[in-house]
Amino acid sequence: MKTAFQKRLTETVERIGNASTLARKAGISDQIVRKYLSENTQPGMENLVAMCRAAEVPMWWLATGEDVDPYAIPKELRPKPADVDAAVLSEAIEEALRLSGMDNDALRQAGEAGLIGLIVSIYRVKSAARTADRANEAEDTPAMKAEGA
Repeated sequence: MKTAFQKRLTETVERIGNASTLARKAGISDQIVRKYLSENTQPGMENLVAMCRAAEVPMWWLATGEDVDPYAIPKELRPKPADVDAAVLSEAIEEALRLSGMDNDALRQAGEAGLIGLIVSIYRVKSAARTADRANEAEDTPAMKAEGA
């Protein structure tokens, strides 16, 4: 019996063409994609992000089934997967590991959707905070120049 993740990945593979097409577009091996489809194995963060980018589906949806089903929205209206800031993602993973008490090896073994969801949530918060910080710096820069002049 397929897991919920395998059902979503199967749907994604069927819509993109086949497992080989998804693998090629994601830059991962066919065998890995087929393993995710046939075994009770979930991808690590790097492969999950790569597959989501390749298939243009939200990571949160593929990992957990939550969020809007991307196939319920016409392709031309779907949001494109955002570029992932590697530094922010690394911080989010480290914080999720710290909060969960897991280490990197345990994370790779578990591949739990809940932990991936935690990482995505932390990433979103950290990314929003960085965006706000950059906006504040941009606003402060002209004022600082005016004060110094």
